[in-house]
Amino acid sequence: MEALLSRLSLLLDDLNDFRIRIPPERLREIVAECTAALGGQAGGSTRGVLHSILALSYYRLGDPIGQLTHTRELARLHPHDVLAMRNYGANLVEVGDVEMGLTLMKEAAGLPSPHRSRTLGDLSAAYAKIGRWDEATEAFLGAVRTADYTSERDLMSLAFKGAHLGFGRQSLEFLARYLSIAHGVELGGRESAEISREVVNEHPEWLWFAMGVSPLRLAILQTLSVDAVLAGDIPWNELFAEIVPPAASAGAEDMLSLMKPLIDEATLSVVGKGG
Repeated sequence: MEALLSRLSLLLDDLNDFRIRIPPERLREIVAECTAALGGQAGGSTRGVLHSILALSYYRLGDPIGQLTHTRELARLHPHDVLAMRNYGANLVEVGDVEMGLTLMKEAAGLPSPHRSRTLGDLSAAYAKIGRWDEATEAFLGAVRTADYTSERDLMSLAFKGAHLGFGRQSLEFLARYLSIAHGVELGGRESAEISREVVNEHPEWLWFAMGVSPLRLAILQTLSVDAVLAGDIPWNELFAEIVPPAASAGAEDMLSLMKPLIDEATLSVVGKGG
């Protein structure tokens, strides 16, 4: 049993690391294996790991209904765990149980946790999904205020969520800070758009996570020349498959004036001092 738990823990680590691409056929194999294990003699902590693996596998497969059984069970097993509560709430929003999902996510966002900025970011995305833009912006500003500017995950989350809300320039600012922390990119007072262009041309693999975030891909694209696109230097397919919803970007310039001082203070000052 100890050997099984160790193997499952390694698999869970791989599923949590989205730099690791796992083909859909392998994900389906994982689902079949872990579903069978849940129906067998697995107990205690092993069942929790199995549910986590299944939740992440279904998430990667883009199957929120399949995921729901497992996020619900994880929330039941860990009723005071912020991540379990956040993930279950986000999953509920995804399948259409919006009010219950938002209630859980707001509760999770109000708890003290090192994951608070990302939880608020997910809450902002949930509000945006149903067109509640004022609440989405408020939650996103909370994510900006509570972020750890030495955390790759927090900075990556801010880049994602800012792009989804139509804050293209702000999302690129957070992306630049992420690249500085994760890959040692020298900022040197340069514009974030210049940094994005440099990374796309020299290290596109560093932007692996932008593959699944169409608004962030679009924000990066807008920094590039037409020649670069025509030359095929951009390593993504179907770049224009999704565009930032008009309702999100309408009035974004006004909101930029509200956010710019906050981002300058939080990002340039805090990161400039090394955290």
